[in-house]
Amino acid sequence: QMQNKQTNDTCKTVKQELEDISKTLTFLELSGSTMWYSAVAQP
Repeated sequence: QMQNKQTNDTCKTVKQELEDISKTLTFLELSGSTMWYSAVAQP
């Protein structure tokens, strides 16, 4: 039973970390396209 709880906690931690990573990646993509857009859009 204890082993099972530990596994569940580990899964939650991994899931949380993956969510954080995907948020960071999305943010980086948005910043990247914004920077690219302003570089291209400038006359």
